[in-house]
This record gives sequence, structure tokens and C-alpha cells, in this order.
Amino acid sequence: MSNEQLRVGIIGMGMYAAYNHVPQLRETGRAEVVACARRNEGRLAMAQQALQIEQGYTDWRRMLDEVALDAVVVSTPHHAHVEPTLAALERGLHVLVDKPMALTSHEAWAMVAAAEQAHKVLMVSGARAAGIWQTVKQQLDADAIGRVQQINCAYSTYRR
Repeated sequence: MSNEQLRVGIIGMGMYAAYNHVPQLRETGRAEVVACARRNEGRLAMAQQALQIEQGYTDWRRMLDEVALDAVVVSTPHHAHVEPTLAALERGLHVLVDKPMALTSHEAWAMVAAAEQAHKVLMVSGARAAGIWQTVKQQLDADAIGRVQQINCAYSTYRR
């Protein structure tokens, strides 16, 4: 893999994208958030200023057409994940989509097929890769904590 940074666009620049996706992408040192899209022009401007993202669009389709990107994060409301994901994959972009991936299995499989056809990565975001869950998985694999019958979990994030 090259040392070049991925040029990433955010589709759906809401609170989750602002407080989680953008900082986490930047922390990798391997991704540059170059554009974002949000329907509300005022909120888009606020996000751009706060997060120092130069290019902003009220129509994510224009962003995909006009900005040279390697990948997008789809952080729209749940019912609006499919269309931008498929459009990005059709343009040859990698996609990270928030959970739930789609509202139906038919939609999810269409997204998977589009990623396979484009030979691009399609990943569903979630907390599975967080350190705490990797530790839990290691403990389960080592049979250190016994058989799990139920998990109750509350998850919150805090960023300074």
C-alpha cells in the first residue's frame, strides 16, 4: 500500500461524523477529509468551519462528481444509506457506511454486489474494531471468561 493519504469525503456531516469519523480518520495519519456534504447550508458551513474542511456541498452527488476522492463515509440517516453508497461504488470509491448498512437484506446485498463489481472496499462502521471488543474477543477465544449468555451494553463517546 502506498504512503499517500486517502482523500475522503463525508456524506451526511452530522454530529456522529463530526465527533467520530473526522477525528478518527485524521488520527490515522493516512486520510485527509477534503470535502463534506450536508443538505442544510447553514449547518454545513458551521461544520466546515469547525472541522476545517474546505469543500462543502448541499448535494452529495455534486461532491462525488466534482471532487477527486478515494473514499467516502456515508453517515446519513439509516434510510438514506443505499443510494450514496451505490453511487460512490459505481464511481470507483471505497465506502465506509454507518450501521445499519441498509434497511433490507436486498439493499445490503445490492451494496455488496456493487462493491465486488467495482473491486472496492465496502465496510460497515461500528464499535467492533474498538480496543475493548478486541480484548473481549481475545478473552472469549482463550476461554478465560466462560460462556457468554447475554451482553447488555451502553456505549458513549467523549472527545476533548
